[in-house]
Amino acid sequence: MPRSRSVARSPEHLGDQVSCIMALYWENVDAAWERAVAAGAEVIYPLEDQFYGERGGRLRDPFGQQWMMSQHIEDVSAEEMARRAAALSGS
Repeated sequence: MPRSRSVARSPEHLGDQVSCIMALYWENVDAAWERAVAAGAEVIYPLEDQFYGERGGRLRDPFGQQWMMSQHIEDVSAEEMARRAAALSGS
């Protein structure tokens, strides 16, 4: 069987261009976040509560891949989400 030739390239080989962002949901995002940072991940967007009912942030691993880590923390109605979004944008 012939060996396959992968065309996949890491961000390091693409001039730091992001080729993929993995999005993961956790039961305890804070604990998973701490483990990732302790293992060498760089914080891109800090872990914080979002207006749409999730707690999340984004990390870059030592190979340049990006990871969005989130946890659902509350159910938000469409009306409440619109109110929160307007408050964030200053409308």
